[in-house]
Amino acid sequence: MKYNSSMSRKSHKRLAKLIGEFGLTSVQVASLCRVEVGTVQGWRKDPSVVSHSTMPDGSLELLELKLGKRELQLFRGAS
Repeated sequence: MKYNSSMSRKSHKRLAKLIGEFGLTSVQVASLCRVEVGTVQGWRKDPSVVSHSTMPDGSLELLELKLGKRELQLFRGAS
């Protein structure tokens, strides 16, 4: 999948919403996603800032699952 700035803005918004809704700190998000606190700080920066990094879809999905905001969906391949 190619990166585009709308992906960054979308994940940034979703992360900000979860942080606000659950009152999470960067340390808590890092623990839940099993990443370094600095990584989360990069995700939290405004997408227009050069030092911003986009939160990977898998990390966002993991956070949503752990917070009960998404249901687990198992992939079933062709049999």
